[in-house]
Amino acid sequence: LRVKKLMLISCFVNIIFTIYFIVSFSFSSRFINEWVCVNDIFFIFWSLLFLYEETILNDVYNFNNPAFLYVSGIFLYTTCTIVFLGIWFIIKSNPQKTYDGLKIIHHIGNISLYLFFTSGLIINFKTNSKLLNFERS
Repeated sequence: LRVKKLMLISCFVNIIFTIYFIVSFSFSSRFINEWVCVNDIFFIFWSLLFLYEETILNDVYNFNNPAFLYVSGIFLYTTCTIVFLGIWFIIKSNPQKTYDGLKIIHHIGNISLYLFFTSGLIINFKTNSKLLNFERS
């Protein structure tokens, strides 16, 4: 119950931030990295809430759960990209060498996201196809 209240409150706060960024900044003038970073913070918070609820509160450590893999992928992606996007304008104003070095962080997050999503989809497919085969026999 406490986790659900935290989710609802954080969703409401995220909506307020979203409205602020939409009203304050023009979408066509520049990339709004601040908005992406704020959203990343909320995604990290929501991911940790989900993982906390699944592992600690429910006492379930099922790493074969596709939802666990999806949320873990989002968590890794957002933690890597918040670093990259948080200093977006500093990176863009510095020499290419700095940009290329920090872009690796973004790539690691991106790759981990796709690996976790693919693993979750494969597990989900295998689980569902076993269920389908069981029902037919």
